[in-house]
Amino acid sequence: MKLSPVALLFFVNIIWMARCAPPTCYSRVLSLSKEIMDLVEKLQKYNRVKVCMDFLPPLYLDVHNSCIITKLRDYVYVLETLPTQFCRERPRIAYLKRQARILYIIINRICYRVPALECCPPQHHSILTQTYIP
Repeated sequence: MKLSPVALLFFVNIIWMARCAPPTCYSRVLSLSKEIMDLVEKLQKYNRVKVCMDFLPPLYLDVHNSCIITKLRDYVYVLETLPTQFCRERPRIAYLKRQARILYIIINRICYRVPALECCPPQHHSILTQTYIP
């Protein structure tokens, strides 16, 4: 069975239109959390901000866990109150802070109904208690 050029064009157009759909809140949260995790990983290896990254607690973002709001809030707070002016003024650290704040706002205000598991053990209630400042 051969497809006519019109039918082929129709199917290609449908596939193209499906990819043009705006991202849902859930997909935006997933992509932004992955971007933040990748950025943190890169910054931990980058020599110019490696010292600054030592002030930050380890970060793992699981958007399906209800602890993410608390973790993000505390992480943004730690980023905003880094002990040295040098660290606060680094462009890459500022970008990380901006992205973490955007993700926090999206989860907390815009799409607070993202499915989340209610499994938040006591040690995950606040990452500020786990922050080590050398």
